[in-house]
Order: sequence, then C-alpha cells, then structure tokens
Amino acid sequence: MSKTKKDPKAELINELIQLSKIRDEYWSFHPANPHSVDVNIEIPKIDKAMEELQSKIEDINKPPTRMFHN
Repeated sequence: MSKTKKDPKAELINELIQLSKIRDEYWSFHPANPHSVDVNIEIPKIDKAMEELQSKIEDINKPPTRMFHN
C-alpha cells in the first residue's frame, strides 16, 4: 500500500481539468453553439461505424477456411 500523500492542490487541478473536458463535450451539443453537433446526423454515422467494427471482429473470430484439401 502506497503511503504517498496526495497533493490537495494537484487533486483540485485534476478535478478542474476533468470538469473542463466534460463542459467542452457538452458544448459540442449545446443549442447555443453555432457549430454544435447534430446528433440526428452523427448517431447514424456512429452506428454504421460500430456495425462495421463488429463485423470485422466477427470475421476475426471465425475459424480460417482451408483453401486446399489433402
């Protein structure tokens, strides 16, 4: 077990950074953002990419087919 003390200032700075990242992500979708992400357009794109990746994973999991018979 580590006995190093956590630096309270570093912990607060890390929390501030984490919250800032969350805020930036939320801003991407905020209606007041003139460049906001339209989820009605982006979600189908993500769904398609996910389906393609799942298909590739399934292909990797398939046993190889033999091309030549002995």
